[in-house]
Amino acid sequence: MKVCSKCNKELDVSMFNKGKINKDGLNVWCKKCCSIAKKVYKEKHKEEIRLKDAIYRTHNAEILKVKSQRYRDKHKIVKVEPLIKEKTCHLCKNVYSADDTTYFYKKDSGKYGLGTICKGCFKKRSKQYYSDNAEHINEKTKQYYKDNLDKKKAYSKAFHKVYDKTEKGRNVKTVAWQKRRALELNLDNSLTNAQWEQIKKDFNCECAYCGKDKKLTIEHFIPISKLGEGTINNIIPACRSCNSSKRDNFFHKWYPNHKNYSKKREKIILKYLGYDKKIQQLSIL
Repeated sequence: MKVCSKCNKELDVSMFNKGKINKDGLNVWCKKCCSIAKKVYKEKHKEEIRLKDAIYRTHNAEILKVKSQRYRDKHKIVKVEPLIKEKTCHLCKNVYSADDTTYFYKKDSGKYGLGTICKGCFKKRSKQYYSDNAEHINEKTKQYYKDNLDKKKAYSKAFHKVYDKTEKGRNVKTVAWQKRRALELNLDNSLTNAQWEQIKKDFNCECAYCGKDKKLTIEHFIPISKLGEGTINNIIPACRSCNSSKRDNFFHKWYPNHKNYSKKREKIILKYLGYDKKIQQLSIL
């Protein structure tokens, strides 16, 4: 037994870390007190520790790269044959394949490393639980946000600092901004992120006006200022240069005078949006 000099509790020697400088070879503080002290220190010197870590990573980039590769090689995931080939769901009693996690979620405490109920039953049970306890869950969530408002704001700021620089983040931000503009004018703006991604693919991820492979923006064929709606029947991809050049002009007036005008691209755009003799044949969604 040994007495911790921090909490003054007499504990088993297994509750102390090694301490080479001490006579008994153990630390004077117990593991719990050391853990609390470390947390307090890290919280107090957060910025200083972060700066030191950043400096260390820049000066030891090659060493860290080698260590990281060595760790990945050592802990490489090797797919093994499942212990059982089939498994029965305890709720619906249906028999499913136990290979991988197609039908069952992983569960470390399970006998075969899988849950007792299939994914379909698990989702139904989760939905039922939420519907039965919706008020309690919502109140608990609201209370958590109130108690951790600063923490949530800090996390959100750090997340968007990275996420907004990704292609998906830029697309989400662009669609949201266009929706706000349409909302101010009471216009329909049902364009989704999935639809925007599909529109870009339909134009081979190139600007519809100049055909260049640049960063694409949402272009309203009929400008918002002219009551053009944000739907799949009024949106095409355009680079920033062409989008800025067009401004709030109508397509048939602006595009023929554009420096990268192409009769072929003009026909593609009009056909894609369903225009015939400057009249759209599709109904705006």
